[in-house]
Amino acid sequence: SNTDIAEYRENRCVYSNGSPSFVPQGHCEAAIPKTVLRCCNENEKKASAMWIKMQKWRKENNVWRIHTTPQPFYSRIKEAYPHFIHGYSKIGNPVLYEKPGKMNLKELFRSGCSIEDMVQHYIFCMEYFSNAVCLKEDIRRLHGGKPHSYDTWKNLIIMDVTGISLSHLSGDVVKYLTRAGEVNNNYYPDSMARVLVVNAPFWLAGAWSGIKGVFPESITVDILSTSKALNGMKKYIDEDQ
Repeated sequence: SNTDIAEYRENRCVYSNGSPSFVPQGHCEAAIPKTVLRCCNENEKKASAMWIKMQKWRKENNVWRIHTTPQPFYSRIKEAYPHFIHGYSKIGNPVLYEKPGKMNLKELFRSGCSIEDMVQHYIFCMEYFSNAVCLKEDIRRLHGGKPHSYDTWKNLIIMDVTGISLSHLSGDVVKYLTRAGEVNNNYYPDSMARVLVVNAPFWLAGAWSGIKGVFPESITVDILSTSKALNGMKKYIDEDQ
C-alpha cells in the first residue's frame, strides 16, 4: 500500500516484502517529507507535485538499487575528480571534501566516461550519504539519538580549490556541476548544509557571479583564502575530525 515504509536493506531501498521502493528509506508514498514541504514554502499542492516527480525520477533511474548496480567508471571518476567523505561537522553533518583544482576530466572523457556517467556517480554518492554515512553511531549521537530521517540529513562540502585556474571551470566541468546542481535541487532538496570554498585565489571572488549558478540557490557558499581557510573550517568542524 502507499503507506508502507521503505527501508534500506542489503544495499537496496525496498519495502518489507522485498519489493522495490521509489521513495527514500523511512518514508512512504502517501506522506510528503518535511524537507519537500520546506522547499515549496509549505505549499502542499506544489510539494505533492514535487514528491510525485521525485518518485518518478527514482523509479526511472533505478535509484532503489544503485548500490548493487555496477559502476564501471567509479575508480576513474575518483581519480579524475578527487573527492572523499571524512568525518562530520559539529552538528552531525557528514563532510565531503572535493579538490577541483586537481581534476583532469579531459582524460576521463577520453576513456569513454560521459557527463551522465558522472551524474550517476553523484547520485550513487548522495544515496551513500543518506543510507550509510548518516546511520553511523557518532552522527546519530550528535542528532540526540534520533533515528535517521530523509527530512534532517545534510552534508557539509569543503571545496579545496588549490591549483585551480579558469580552464578548470569551462566546458564539460561547468556542464557537469550544473547537472549535479539540478539533481540536488530537484531530487535531494535541502541536503547541503553549506559549502566552504577554501584556498581560493584572489581572482575567484571576482569570477564568482559567473559560476555560482552551478550551486542550488538556497546554499550558502563561503569563499575563504588560504590564510582564512583553517579558522573558517574550525567554525564548523572540530579539530579531531
